[in-house]
Amino acid sequence: ATAALAHLDRLRDGALDSTLSHMRAVAEQSGLAVPDSIDGWGEQLDMLAGIRQALDVFKPMVFERSADQMVAATATPEWRQAADIEMGRMDRNRLRKQAKDMVRPGVVVPDLHAALVHLQAQREIWIRWNPTGAWPKLPEDMALIDAEYRSVRADLDALDVVVAQPEGSPRLAELALAELAARLDRLQASRGTLAHIPTIHRVTKQLTEMGLGELLADLRHRRLGLPPHRLEPGAELDDAVPSVEGLLADAPRDRELAELAGFELDLAWWSSVLGFILQSDPLLGAYNGDTLAALIDSYRELDLAHVATKPGPIRAAVIARRDEVRRTHPGQAGALESMTPATPLRTVMTVSPDMALAARPCWIAGPMLVPLALPLAEVSAPLVDIVILDAVGQVSVAQAASALARGSQVLAVGDSARLAEAPSSAGSALVDFLPKVTLTAPPSRRDPRLARFLAEHGYPTFGRPLPLPARGNLVAFTAVDGVARVMPGNGAVESSDAEVEAVVREAVTHVRLRGAESLAIIAVGAVHAERVRDAIDQAASGVPELAAALRTDNVEPLVVAGVEHLTGIVRDAVIFTPGFAKTPHGHVIYDFGPLGAPGGESLLLDALTAARHRLSVVSCLASTDLAPARLKEPGTKLFAEVLAFAAAPAASAAPSEQAGDALLADLASRIAGRGFTVASRYGLHDGARIPLAVSHPSLPERELVAVLTDDPGFVREPSVRVQARLRSAELERLGWRTVQAWSPAIFMDPEAEAQTIAAAAWEELEKLRPGIRSSRG
Repeated sequence: ATAALAHLDRLRDGALDSTLSHMRAVAEQSGLAVPDSIDGWGEQLDMLAGIRQALDVFKPMVFERSADQMVAATATPEWRQAADIEMGRMDRNRLRKQAKDMVRPGVVVPDLHAALVHLQAQREIWIRWNPTGAWPKLPEDMALIDAEYRSVRADLDALDVVVAQPEGSPRLAELALAELAARLDRLQASRGTLAHIPTIHRVTKQLTEMGLGELLADLRHRRLGLPPHRLEPGAELDDAVPSVEGLLADAPRDRELAELAGFELDLAWWSSVLGFILQSDPLLGAYNGDTLAALIDSYRELDLAHVATKPGPIRAAVIARRDEVRRTHPGQAGALESMTPATPLRTVMTVSPDMALAARPCWIAGPMLVPLALPLAEVSAPLVDIVILDAVGQVSVAQAASALARGSQVLAVGDSARLAEAPSSAGSALVDFLPKVTLTAPPSRRDPRLARFLAEHGYPTFGRPLPLPARGNLVAFTAVDGVARVMPGNGAVESSDAEVEAVVREAVTHVRLRGAESLAIIAVGAVHAERVRDAIDQAASGVPELAAALRTDNVEPLVVAGVEHLTGIVRDAVIFTPGFAKTPHGHVIYDFGPLGAPGGESLLLDALTAARHRLSVVSCLASTDLAPARLKEPGTKLFAEVLAFAAAPAASAAPSEQAGDALLADLASRIAGRGFTVASRYGLHDGARIPLAVSHPSLPERELVAVLTDDPGFVREPSVRVQARLRSAELERLGWRTVQAWSPAIFMDPEAEAQTIAAAAWEELEKLRPGIRSSRG
């Protein structure tokens, strides 16, 4: 290393600059071109030395024309015969005389033919360097110039030995002069590295003796710790020694690089431990990424098949029960078979109660029809095993009593958040003594912000909102510039012409752009709902898409309803139109109809929960138009919150700022290296998060793949069905493509896992953008 520095110092301390100066001077004196490398300079000096030897024998004019004829004339007959040259005696004599005339006076030439051969060779070299053919002019101090060249060439050759070069790359003496100077400058700048070489070699030897030679070779191959500017070709002294020197050189980064080396050593150690475990238990080694994926896919298929088999045994049990009752009560069976469809149901249940219930074990009826359908007077025991009461918050105790009396078990289903508004309901009476089970609604394509808003207002069962793959705001607010239609008599706001027109425009836009999504238009007041309904019917005559959406034979036809008549109404998209507006004088009348009455808050929440996917609020009033002090009832206060919520900018899902798992971070970087954008712990604030979300720059408006792993949340889940199937099924229901990446597989073969995920992302991208394959790198 010390010798290499000495060579470098001589070159940078003037030797190379002096050589370049002599090159230019010789070019000016001799008319030659300046060489482009040190090798070229050596060739030029050799040529000038040969010419000097020739000029010591011959006069300069000999370079004016070729000496080929004189060479042949002075040669032996055998030479001419071998060269197939015929030349007469007179010509030979004439040419010999010319050659002798070219010899400098006083010079004795023992072998004129050999001298002429050397002369011709030097002339050809001279013409290559000076095509003009002028007489050569030799510079002064040739001996000094040649000695300087030999010294510079020796220094460069010595550096060639210690400076690592890619295979096939030129030697230092072969480089262009500007590139050579720049490379020597870089060598000079990195001379501090050489001070660490003894330590590096000592550490390298120790680590190799400890069995870490392969790890060092891997670190050297991956150039551990070298920043990008040192990865460029030309950082020779960094490459001249094992690149583990990066752990010791560059003092300001010592701690950072040592920590990085520690991570690498830790990873290698755990990999070795894992390899030892896998060797001792081959069964574990069989569970790579593909095997685990196949195993979980097999479980999902079997679980779905198991669920699909449930109707079969139930149907068989019903048939067996029916046959048993037929044998036990043959009279009832005969009577039932003799009846016609016109026989009253009460007669059927009076004559053949056991047989009728065995033939049709499930009955659905409104509370007022239960006594007519299932009379109790003729039987002494409950008629059915279980009575399910739905919407118990909307049924009185008197209405539910007849149903309760007919079953040995009761299951009451209702909204616990609404029971306080209906103290006389059956739900309020039953909630105090029946065991309670809370059901969480499955994730929907509803805007996650809306799900969180509902959870904050008494609907926590909607769960933590899951992010949707498509980016964009699913809650919109349309501000309408309109005035109120005031009802005569009480002065309350009836509706707004401008708002009705805006709702119709919104509905037409929806059916034309998103016709596959069902639509409901929900108004607050009955009068406003009726006016919107009439306007929609009128517009349908000129808009075929609107007329098609209104057809009653649709699975979910377009419907217009007031907030007081929303039972059972759920649609993909909802347009909520309050119908309130300022008076022509610019005043707000704080009479909000049903919203200001008891239960108004629940009516408004029902309107919001009616939207599965998209909510659009069309209103002449904004939240800023309402004075909080004038809003007394819960429904009116919530109304102001809804207006503010809908008008607020959307908060898009984003990666978490918290540090993620190291394995996933490594996997994310490998996926990103394949051209994708990867977000870690993707989701909304305080919402459920996806370990990795993969997207592509060519489709920024949508995520492509959700990568699920066996993270702590997965491990804490006690249900294998939820772990293996339902968690991914929930995301797939929202439109995600899911890939399960298991931590053992990520640890053992991260490249294979990254490739699997990237392939799934490419497939999704090709579905959404069919032409993308042609541009895949």
